[in-house]
Amino acid sequence: MNTNVKEILVIGLGLIGSSIAKVSKEKGIKVHGFDIDENSIKHALENNIIDESFASIEEINNKNLTSYIDLIVIAVSPEATKHIINGVERLWNSDITITDTASVKAHLLFKNTSNLVLSHPIAGSDKSGVLGVDENLFTGKKTVICLSLIHISEPTRPRLISYAVF
Repeated sequence: MNTNVKEILVIGLGLIGSSIAKVSKEKGIKVHGFDIDENSIKHALENNIIDESFASIEEINNKNLTSYIDLIVIAVSPEATKHIINGVERLWNSDITITDTASVKAHLLFKNTSNLVLSHPIAGSDKSGVLGVDENLFTGKKTVICLSLIHISEPTRPRLISYAVF
């Protein structure tokens, strides 16, 4: 995994995804974006929230991305997160770090992924969608980094989750 992030891909250009994209661009990071809503992509491109876009998850699920994308942020609903992570399985165990922003993780158990770091930013707004973009949304906020529960025995999981969150 690369710790010197120069280019990222944000999948899901709603409030969270577009805000991550915007603040990343302000820090000099090149931002690629994808959303199933073509109007969100168009707005993000026209308003300098992202630099470039992808047309589909199939286009993203390509090992060639490892030559220039350092980080993928999946900023979609919890159920869509599982679908997206499965949809980019060719990028599992690559040099690209993959993270998410979903609030629910119980259904996100993936085996044999060394580059998946589940997380949840503790931030939000009464606004939604790309029109709610806020480059200060995460200022002063915390992010929960989630432990991988795959190799932890079932009786131990609740105790470890409580330590990770509180």
